[in-house]
Amino acid sequence: MPWRNKCFAMAMAAKTMLRARGIGSTLYLGVKKDVTTGIRAHAWLRHCNVPVIGGDDKTFAPISAFSKL
Repeated sequence: MPWRNKCFAMAMAAKTMLRARGIGSTLYLGVKKDVTTGIRAHAWLRHCNVPVIGGDDKTFAPISAFSKL
C-alpha cells in the first residue's frame, strides 16, 4: 500500500499471536468519510466482541471481517 498502515500490521500480528495460542479472533477492515482526506481506513481485532487491537471506534463502517487467516 502506498501509505503507512500501523493498525493493519498490529492487528495482523495480534491475530497471529492469538492463533498460535489457539485463541480465535476476528479481524475487521473498515472505512469512514473524512473531511480532509475524503476517506479513512482502519483495521481492528476482536475476540468475543472484546476489542484487542485498534480500539472500539464505532465511527468506522466495517466492510470486511476475517475469522480464519
